[in-house]
Amino acid sequence: MTQILKGFWNWLYAVLQTDEPKDPYWMVLVENNIERIIKSLGPVAQPRNEEEARELYREWCVKTDVLAAEEPKEKLVANCEVKVSPNLSDRMIKACGYDSNKFIDVESFNLAAKPTYKVWIYNVSRQSFTVVHPVLRTVTVPANTTRKKYVLFTSLPNVVQMPQANIDTDEITAKPMRGERLAMDLINPDNLGLDQDAEIRWRTSIGRNLGEMGVFWSLSNPPKASEVAAAVKRMEGYYKRLLEQAEALEKVSIEREFQNIVTPAHHAAAEHFKITNKWHPRLKK
Repeated sequence: MTQILKGFWNWLYAVLQTDEPKDPYWMVLVENNIERIIKSLGPVAQPRNEEEARELYREWCVKTDVLAAEEPKEKLVANCEVKVSPNLSDRMIKACGYDSNKFIDVESFNLAAKPTYKVWIYNVSRQSFTVVHPVLRTVTVPANTTRKKYVLFTSLPNVVQMPQANIDTDEITAKPMRGERLAMDLINPDNLGLDQDAEIRWRTSIGRNLGEMGVFWSLSNPPKASEVAAAVKRMEGYYKRLLEQAEALEKVSIEREFQNIVTPAHHAAAEHFKITNKWHPRLKK
């Protein structure tokens, strides 16, 4: 009996001391970037293990890393695009008996009053955003790829005749709306006023607030410096929350899981504040 117990404990100790095989990490990074690695470093030998893959990947990072002072002064390009699922908007539109497939010319609805001024919509973010609006349909706000702090998207007349569907009579009538309200509804549907800095207590459209992502409206073209500064401040507040979230998630998640949690907005936040870390390396394309 003693020999049996001794053998059992020896076996259990051996099992506990055995290192479990780890999932490959650096090998996957090399496989996903092998074309760019070869383009930058030339023909390279296929790594046989994690250590060789790690050295190859680090060599590529060092080779492609570019200091800010050495960056070419060329036109900036959008580094990501945020697309919001249109399913919810489509269902709400159809519930009101409104056909979202018909093209709607906003100017043609403006028959009751002649516009006296315009409402201008801008974007200070390096991201572009694609959203679905019940009246404007699919809208893509371009990224700011200029050297200025903002880019002009479009303008709206100060009075717009909006279609209003009656689910009882299946009739669509026109209702006048201020251009500022239409712009605000496009930027943040949860904001029922005109204060772009308003704190929204109850949110029904998570991830749909373009106001905190850098989009804003103004009655001036070009916009006032204070309006641009306020938009940048809102965006930086949003970015800081994302970076704090990423830092917290990184501590509780293993690396492979964390890579699936990071979104283009997290990378945009890191790029804005010029932060380089494990999940946002500074690489030259």
